[in-house]
Amino acid sequence: MMNTLVLWAPALFGCTRVTLKEVVTPKAFENLSAVLQKLGAEKIAEGSDSTGKSQRHYFRVQRRPIILILQEPQPVEVVAPRPIIEYIQNELKIVLE
Repeated sequence: MMNTLVLWAPALFGCTRVTLKEVVTPKAFENLSAVLQKLGAEKIAEGSDSTGKSQRHYFRVQRRPIILILQEPQPVEVVAPRPIIEYIQNELKIVLE
């Protein structure tokens, strides 16, 4: 229930929705998910639609929500507090260089 509320009204939880244009494939989505876990994020749930074209991974870091959303063929979206989004974007720049 809480995850759905974060998706529908991210601002209520101090979150923002940002598109990560560098992450477009399911493999890159899974890699990003694994990186978040290695950095200390706890995966609390997963979800997907019946066709498998849409996937969601739900995380918590210091009691703050992070949601990764893949809806093929669009780039991945992340819903998280601004400092966490900035950290993810900086880590992506390092990984992609």
